[in-house]
Amino acid sequence: MKVLSQRQLRVNEQIRHLVSEIVGRDYSGRLITIGEVRVSPDLRAADVWVSSMAENDPAEQLCRELTQNRRHFEHIIRKALSTKHTPRLRFVADTGYDYAATIETKIRNLP
Repeated sequence: MKVLSQRQLRVNEQIRHLVSEIVGRDYSGRLITIGEVRVSPDLRAADVWVSSMAENDPAEQLCRELTQNRRHFEHIIRKALSTKHTPRLRFVADTGYDYAATIETKIRNLP
């Protein structure tokens, strides 16, 4: 496992807060979670892990929507961060919650 620098950790958290704030404002009424952000060592790219808590709103579809509005997110991040480059965002479907729910269901149904 690769150890992240303090700078990467700080930028990860800043981007996560900013994206969460934008999603909360622009996608209100939808149950969207920004679980994690992983920025590259050179801070030029960032993976944003997204999940939807609504069954009728699949994470893959949500990622496509967010990707279409990527420039809007990057514009706000550019103004808020004090980095040389604005990370290019890539939205990734976080299926961890779905997997955990499946495991929980299986455990409950054990004899």
